[in-house]
Parts: sequence; C-alpha cells; structure tokens
Amino acid sequence: MNQARSTNRQRNCTPRFAGLARNRHLTVTAISILIIDPEAEFTSILTDRLNSWGFAATAVNSCADAMDWLEHSRPEVVVLGLEAGNREGLNLLGWIRTRHPELKIIVLAGKGATLAAMNSLANGVFDLLPQPVELGVLIDAIRRAQRKQRRR
Repeated sequence: MNQARSTNRQRNCTPRFAGLARNRHLTVTAISILIIDPEAEFTSILTDRLNSWGFAATAVNSCADAMDWLEHSRPEVVVLGLEAGNREGLNLLGWIRTRHPELKIIVLAGKGATLAAMNSLANGVFDLLPQPVELGVLIDAIRRAQRKQRRR
C-alpha cells in the first residue's frame, strides 16, 4: 500500500518537473556573439567556452571573413581581438562602426598595445579589456553589452 502511494506521488510530480525542464529553453534567447581574432586556436577555445555558457558564439579569423559575415548576419555583440600594430584590425573596427553603429563592440587589447592606441579605440567601443582576459570578466562585459543593445 505504501509503495502504491509512493508510485502515485512520483507519477503526479514527474509531469510538472518534466514540463519545466522542456519549457525553460523556450523563454531564453541566447546572446549572439561574433568573435574576430586572427588566432584560430584562441577563437576555437573561446567559442566553445562561450557556447557552453549558453551563448550563440561564432568565430572568424580574418577581417575579410568578418565583413562577409556581418553583411549576412547581425550579432548582438562583437568581440574583436587587436594586437599592437594591427592596422587591418583598426580598419575593421572603423568599418564596423561606420556600417553597423548599433553593434556593441568589446575590444580585447593584446600584448604591446599602447595607451594611445587603446584611447583611440575607446571612441565607439562598448568595452576595452586586456588580453589575455578572464572568461568571467568577458562574460560580464558581454551581458552588459547585451542589456544595452536590447534596450534600444
């Protein structure tokens, strides 16, 4: 008799919790992120880690690929890796700001980036983080950028 009650209780509870587990994904929209950096290994690892946290991250490793991707898709946040002396990356930043001013850009400033270069990047950039960056710091910046983007 006790076993029958226990089975009935389990049967009555299971559908409610199963429904919650299924439906929780329906109300959450993943933040779309484009990661741009010439180092394929770095972008691969970062993409995997961000996706494991529930983001929808995509990576490209050249400015040409980034421009092509941005012509066909619209992420909420762009994470752009820049190294000192990388004119191509600076040109891409200007192109993104001109063509897609609504995009929130987080710049990862690599080793050797000068203060003057970082100050020039600050104009129109949502956030500027040193590279290497801690994943938690980057995730916080992405979430802040997303909140600002969705308020528009």
